[in-house]
Amino acid sequence: MIDWERLRTDGAYRDTVVEVLVTKHQSALVAYCATWVGIALGEDVAQQVFFVVWQKLSTFQPRQPIEHWLYAIA
Repeated sequence: MIDWERLRTDGAYRDTVVEVLVTKHQSALVAYCATWVGIALGEDVAQQVFFVVWQKLSTFQPRQPIEHWLYAIA
């Protein structure tokens, strides 16, 4: 479970959360992106998605599963 208050103030915690998200969702996200742009670009797009997540994670509103947000960014 993500501690959203801590996430807004603790950069190291944010990094850890993003690492967990990458580990958990990278394969599926690359596959999803690859269906649109091919495997080579799919990997690049997924990497960019996780960069945006790293930048904007503290603004995420946890009213929906975070997976929905990841795919919306992609």
